[in-house]
Amino acid sequence: MLKIDDCYNSNFDSLSYSIKYLGSLLGRKIACLGTMLELGKFSEELHSKIGDVILEEDIDILITVGEYTDLINKRVEALGFNKANSYHFKSNEEAITKIKELKQADDKILIKASQALNFKEIVEKIQ
Repeated sequence: MLKIDDCYNSNFDSLSYSIKYLGSLLGRKIACLGTMLELGKFSEELHSKIGDVILEEDIDILITVGEYTDLINKRVEALGFNKANSYHFKSNEEAITKIKELKQADDKILIKASQALNFKEIVEKIQ
């Protein structure tokens, strides 16, 4: 399993580039994404637009945590992403449990959120 730990900061551009990097890798790809903070009135729009990036990059499993991130799931599902591979949670613990349940040896997992969401906890607990 390859973990891509990018949980220091998150905004639309950095998240898009991280997803594109994940998409460039071979094998099954899991994106575990948290809220992009400090977007103000653009929060809903930009979270939803991340769904387009997810679809462009052929991500296999989407896991989101936090406020506004359910808009990412809704967008990808509306555009044909398999609902069985789309998960939204309110807590890191729920995401950790799901990742442990799903992960396989050769998976590539992107873990990205604004630092305030404490996604380091996810990175550390999905060993």
